Amino acid sequence: MRMKLVTGWTAPIIGAVAALALWAFSACAEDIPWDKIHDAHNLTGAQKQMAADVLRTAFCYGPCQQRVLDCLLAGDPIGTRLANFIARRVTAGRPVHVILDELAKRKDSAFPIKTFSPNLDGLVPLGPPDAPVRVVIYADFDCGYCRAAVTALREIVKERPGQVSLWFKNFTLAQEANAVPAALAYLAAERQGKGWEMAEALFRHEGTLDDAALAECADAAGVDLDQYRADLAKPELRDRVRVEKAEILSYGARSAPGILIHGKLYDGSKTKVELLDRIDEEIYLLAAKQ
Repeated sequence: MRMKLVTGWTAPIIGAVAALALWAFSACAEDIPWDKIHDAHNLTGAQKQMAADVLRTAFCYGPCQQRVLDCLLAGDPIGTRLANFIARRVTAGRPVHVILDELAKRKDSAFPIKTFSPNLDGLVPLGPPDAPVRVVIYADFDCGYCRAAVTALREIVKERPGQVSLWFKNFTLAQEANAVPAALAYLAAERQGKGWEMAEALFRHEGTLDDAALAECADAAGVDLDQYRADLAKPELRDRVRVEKAEILSYGARSAPGILIHGKLYDGSKTKVELLDRIDEEIYLLAAKQ
């Protein structure tokens, strides 16, 4: 059977149908209120189309309880926040199915089935201990992702004065030979009230965190080295390292760093932008309850 060529009056009709389909495809992105999504200003045409698809597909977990686009149009603060999140993830090169999965994880981070209350007795935070939002990070000193997250969170505490406090616990990685000694060194310095100074020195150190490097970091943190060496040998420090790691694993963390935001396990990108957005969302949720 031979295929017939489109000729005569049928060709213009098919061409018009194709043009109409192309117009509808473009209009799908054009009728989005991009001016309400400040993180969308650098999106290309193709990226806007992808973002539009997600905006029309994903549901908002805010009071609006509709599609993200509908909640954005209604002026719902969480809908607006999610629309900006979608724009950022599209900019980051995430495909639609991944963004939808990230939105589901974000919902679980904001409205989890279960919240946690880690033991913070004796710990000294950055920021006021009674801040509305407590952030607890479980980290490994030989982990680049942990270093970046701690750095970002320290900056956030300064940028949200009085609203956020940051607490540190250990999450040693089994594959890092220096992980446990570094955690013990931190705890020994913490006993002298120099925990955050030691953490900063450890994360800033370049190279292997061997015994000499740990002592160098302790000296830079301003601890008494004789007391530091004596405390390193105490078995309760090693016990605490094990307990803190077991704690965050029991909460469901799958990789370091593990982060709790107001008792809620955070499952998302650990960049400063995304951490700040989730923390700001938590500040908003707490204020909305009052």
